[in-house]
Amino acid sequence: MRLFSYHIVAILLVTLAHTANSEIFDKDTTAAIGRKIWENEAAGRVDYLTWWNEGESFASLGIGHFIWFPADSDAPFEESFPDLLRFLKENGEPLPSWLATIDPDCPWETREEFFKSFDSRKMRELRHLLQRTFSLQTTFIIQKFKKRWQKILLASQVPEHVAENYRVIIAEPYGPYVLVDYLNFKGAGTNPTERYREQGWGLLQVLEKMNYNGEQPLQDFADAATQVLSDRILNAPAGRDEARWLKGWLKRIETYRY
Repeated sequence: MRLFSYHIVAILLVTLAHTANSEIFDKDTTAAIGRKIWENEAAGRVDYLTWWNEGESFASLGIGHFIWFPADSDAPFEESFPDLLRFLKENGEPLPSWLATIDPDCPWETREEFFKSFDSRKMRELRHLLQRTFSLQTTFIIQKFKKRWQKILLASQVPEHVAENYRVIIAEPYGPYVLVDYLNFKGAGTNPTERYREQGWGLLQVLEKMNYNGEQPLQDFADAATQVLSDRILNAPAGRDEARWLKGWLKRIETYRY
C-alpha cells in the first residue's frame, strides 16, 4: 500500500473540496454540460436515446449513452444504466411498470433484436422516460464524476501531478464540461477490468499523461486524451477492430480545444 505524505493528503483534500463546490456546477453550467453530452453521445436526437452501436454487445441509453448489458454480455466495461434507473426512482421519477423492479439485464439480447423492437411499446416508453429526465440524467452524470474523483486521486501514482492538472482545467470556462464529459465518455480509469495490456484509457490516464505547458490546459488535455485513445487502439484485441471508432472519438476530443 502506498503511503501519502501530509503534503499530498492536503492536495487531495483541497481538490476534493473544490470538486464539491456548488459554484463550479451551477444551474446554467449543469444544463450546458448535459446538452453537450447529449449532442456528443446521441446527436441531441430523441431516437438516439435508445441505441445499440455496431460491434458492441450492449445497449447505450440516455443522454450519456449509459451501458445496459443483456444477460450474456461479456464486455469488460462498467455498466451504468441500472444505476441511472435507481437514481431516477430515488428522485421520485415514475418508471414504466416493466422497469419498476429494475431488472439488471437488458431485455433485448442482441443488436438485431433491439432494432426489431425499436418502435415497440417498451422502447417508446423508454425513450419518453429518457427524454423527460434530461435534468436528472445530467445531475446523475455530475454526481458520478464527483464520486469517482476521489478514487482517481487515490489510484494515481502521481497524485500531485493529477491534482494540479485538474486544478488548471476546472478553472477554465469549459473545464467542467471537459472533465465530466471525458469521464462519462471513457470512464474514470480506475476499473481494473477496463484495461488492454494492463493500460487503461480513462480520466486517470489522461490526467497522468497530460503535460501542462502553463498556457493552454484544455489543449494539453486534448493532446493527452488523443494519445491515450490512440494507445488503446494499439493495445486492443485484434478481433475488436476498435480502429473504426477512433475518428469519432477524436472528433469528440476536438470539442475540448476551446
